[in-house]
Amino acid sequence: MVAQAQAGDLEALHQIIIRFKPVIQKVSLTASINEQDDLEQDLTEMLIKKILNYPLNSAPDYSSFCNRLYKAAN
Repeated sequence: MVAQAQAGDLEALHQIIIRFKPVIQKVSLTASINEQDDLEQDLTEMLIKKILNYPLNSAPDYSSFCNRLYKAAN
């Protein structure tokens, strides 16, 4: 799906975002109530940038990708 998203498939990009939505929401709960929406939006933007620029030729497995994304958000 990452390759499809990088090729311009917005549905593939949307599906990836949906899969990460629970993680994004969980991380956003660490912020104050007034900042949660902003943090969720920032994390989604960061995810989109990571997806579109992710080097597929040296891609780790899904678990490693999730760990990298989580560490980048913190």
